[in-house]
Amino acid sequence: MTKEIAAYTGDGIMVDTSLRFLWAKIKGYEIQFPTFTLEQPFSATYTLTHVPDIERKCLIYLHVIGAPFESPVGTLHIVASDEVGRTLIDVTMRTDSMRWSERINSRPQGTNGCYLTADSLYIETLSAATYTITATFTPLTTVHNATGALRIACGGQI
Repeated sequence: MTKEIAAYTGDGIMVDTSLRFLWAKIKGYEIQFPTFTLEQPFSATYTLTHVPDIERKCLIYLHVIGAPFESPVGTLHIVASDEVGRTLIDVTMRTDSMRWSERINSRPQGTNGCYLTADSLYIETLSAATYTITATFTPLTTVHNATGALRIACGGQI
């Protein structure tokens, strides 16, 4: 998997999340984008190029740190499109209606992962394609010292 991650040339940092189960290796990766404060509106567009082709759908999610569990922190709007401009995903959802997880993988206590509901933010990627993800966050309440970051997880340990 290391070669495939080295070939990634898009935005964010790609981390190998592959794991081994008995004799099988389950390939996986996570793309981590910069954090932003949840106290003010945020919008960013990210480009994904040369993503590893591991024949699994990828989950786009919001990683939240410092906000109360299942709180109405804000609204997240995600648009994902391919290189010809075809919209693959266009979803808007409030954080309090998303699926939350108290801990994701081995992240420290006090970090929450805020997921959009099942199947709303899964995309299939091909290594030869280029994808654009636009994320817009609009706060609904003021949560001091809380941050968020868009993440994309595919296969492996997610």
